[in-house]
Amino acid sequence: MFKFKKLLSYDNHPNIIIYNCDNINSLLNIISNKKCNSNIYNGINYYSNDTYNIFDTKNINSKNILDFKSFINQIIKKNYNFTKKDYIIIKNLEYNNKIQHFLFSSIERCKYKFLFFTNSNHIYHKLQSICVNIRYKKIIDTKNILIKNRIVDNYLCKTININKLKELSYILSCLNLSFHIILKILLEDIIDKFEITNDKKYKCIRFLCDIQYKYINGYNKIFYYEYVFLNLYNILFNT
Repeated sequence: MFKFKKLLSYDNHPNIIIYNCDNINSLLNIISNKKCNSNIYNGINYYSNDTYNIFDTKNINSKNILDFKSFINQIIKKNYNFTKKDYIIIKNLEYNNKIQHFLFSSIERCKYKFLFFTNSNHIYHKLQSICVNIRYKKIIDTKNILIKNRIVDNYLCKTININKLKELSYILSCLNLSFHIILKILLEDIIDKFEITNDKKYKCIRFLCDIQYKYINGYNKIFYYEYVFLNLYNILFNT
């Protein structure tokens, strides 16, 4: 937040790409706290006030992309007010690669400041190169991954999906959370399944208690997560 505010204090600051921002409105209020109006141009929804126009690329598709480009060009061609900074703001930049290429060419021929919001690092490299890139630390909700996505239902089912287990193991290893916290969440999910017999639940508890010591002394964390899921699968479905 401080870095963004300081950057805006310069009259001729560069264009900006912001990654993984969970509170976009708070940043927009720094630019202008005036109320935005909801508008529609040829079926494209956008918001605007006297300081900026906001577009969401989720609303741009193959049917209206030409209208979007035409409208951006119209905005750019308007008489620019040199006494204040005007912005074109694009949310969810990662949703359309064609738009990224178009915006790169647009930036080079206008006086407007562009502000982009994205949740992905896969942004057109030339566009990144002409912008200041501000990255927020992405917050991952472990319980959401393990419980709301129903880990047992989706990953530990009778038809095993090795690729899904490998994907989940990689995600968990990147979280850098205490192993016993993840095991606790996983175990709670297993215990809550009434269709799993008490005998199998007891075997899962015993196995997870044993594996924790091995994990602490191991180096390849991804391997241990894969090992956990495969063994739980065997306990739940092959015994």
